[in-house]
Amino acid sequence: MPWTVATTPPPLVVAPVSGDNALNVGELAEPLVVSGSGQNGDVVTVQLNDQLYSTTVGVNGQWTLQIAPEALAALPPGSNLVTVTETSANGNQSSQVVDLNVATASDVQPVLTIDSSTFAGDGIVTAAEQLQPITVRGSSTNVEPGQQVIISLNGIEYSGVVEASGNWSIILPAGALG
Repeated sequence: MPWTVATTPPPLVVAPVSGDNALNVGELAEPLVVSGSGQNGDVVTVQLNDQLYSTTVGVNGQWTLQIAPEALAALPPGSNLVTVTETSANGNQSSQVVDLNVATASDVQPVLTIDSSTFAGDGIVTAAEQLQPITVRGSSTNVEPGQQVIISLNGIEYSGVVEASGNWSIILPAGALG
């Protein structure tokens, strides 16, 4: 009687860990979510810093597990490999390795710079220029896109958003500098 040996590896897909394969200081204080998709009923094992965590792929083909912040505290700064393995009922496996970058506090200090040409190209706001809206532009380092940049003038806050390029701009209404 002939028999068949299943040798097809499971369809493992791993989503970017923590959304961007990087952990900043704030994210180290929260559970780390590792997720993806695979074959219903398969076992997914995640290895991080010599610790193993496992879960089962759900009927919808999705899997998720959380690693406690206490386990993240032991991660060294820089590159940390996350190995994710899906094992089928037949014992076939698929693996992916994700490079998770852990930033230290000194790595992630935000830096905002105002473009001095913002003010009429010369860095000086004249009385006539104060009567018109002024766009303050700048750049940022170690600030995620979508974060707010706030300028406070005379007790009033004006805000802008950091773009994917790291640049930001804030429109000050006429008279805000006077």
